[in-house]
Amino acid sequence: MVCLWSFAPVWRTNYRHAPLLAPCAIVLRDNEVLVVRSSVPILSVGGRCHSGETLEQTLLREVAEETGWIVSPLGVIGFTHCRHLDDQRPDWGRPAPDFIDPLFAVVAEAFDIQLMDSTALPCEFVPVDDVERLGVEEINRRFLDEALRKRLAIKMTNSQKAEQAALNNAFWCDAVCDTHGCPGEFREAAWVNFQQTPMFYPNAVTLGGAGQAPLHRECVKEMIAAGMPAEWAIKDSFGTLELNPLGFKVLFEGQWLYRPATAPAPPACPTAVQWEIITTALALEEWEVSWSGASGVRGIFRPMLLNNKDVAIIAARRAGRLVAGAIANRAAGCVGISNVFVPAQEAQEFRNGCIASALVAFPALPLVGYESSSEMTDMQAAGFEVVGGLRVWLRISETRRN
Repeated sequence: MVCLWSFAPVWRTNYRHAPLLAPCAIVLRDNEVLVVRSSVPILSVGGRCHSGETLEQTLLREVAEETGWIVSPLGVIGFTHCRHLDDQRPDWGRPAPDFIDPLFAVVAEAFDIQLMDSTALPCEFVPVDDVERLGVEEINRRFLDEALRKRLAIKMTNSQKAEQAALNNAFWCDAVCDTHGCPGEFREAAWVNFQQTPMFYPNAVTLGGAGQAPLHRECVKEMIAAGMPAEWAIKDSFGTLELNPLGFKVLFEGQWLYRPATAPAPPACPTAVQWEIITTALALEEWEVSWSGASGVRGIFRPMLLNNKDVAIIAARRAGRLVAGAIANRAAGCVGISNVFVPAQEAQEFRNGCIASALVAFPALPLVGYESSSEMTDMQAAGFEVVGGLRVWLRISETRRN
């Protein structure tokens, strides 16, 4: 629904000058919104069109100059009519014009401080849930609601959902590697890591969709030439690479899963279960013991993860004993679900509980993940849909073979 709002009691008709167009934007990032700090916090940024500019060109330029953010427009959510109370402003030397402001919803993509100019505003991202507490005016909150609805209404293809899931997964891999002192790097079409990664974590995650396959192949060849250590793996996020001739073998295949933000909440887990988010190193150690089971794997999930506000380590206790868990990571406009472990006899109930906990930790965002086994059926029963295939390739270095 498009709203219409005017600062003036009635629409003005006796213009001395034609109203100026000044597109503005509400900037979203995951479950946060950009707030301009002032005596009354403001949610929109933007400015008037320059000669020859389209509305979208003005919008992108103004947002970049005022905030440093490169954004992607989602569409128009409303209009505002701004009228100066005094026709003549001393600092202008001419009658003050009215402004007609088309208001867009946009998504923040990347930050570049060099884009900011003298019009830069003091602003910061804050959780959507905190907006009312900050004293933002009701009309701004109404436009925020429209922006959130606009984002939910955007139709994505399965390929786009798979790309989003792969990017989320790459951020998760990088977060884990960073806690081990070996962060990777994001390139145009892949996340890559030339160092020894933690157990179970790849050295590359391909990004950008199947159309980037030539860049994916070049990336793999570069990594081979670099002399990677011991065993290393490539997550072929779109199943487009044929790496057998390069000395790789398929470790496993899987499917990307996507659960829309508009999907209904899963059924409640048994009431005798207490759900929590891990917050201490001791509890994290206990969680990892339960996660690893008989394998005895230790030390993958380090306490530094607990400082990451975009990671929630979920645990379920029954009679004080930790019996189930999962990890949720917020990145790329969605929430990844991984490392799920549940009691075999109550798998669906506890899987639903993990999903519900992730939705509480990071609300109003789609959930993504991947599965490669019978657990796929449980995930689909919880509202996930299959959006694409992936393949993980393993290569053993020449020195390891000899």
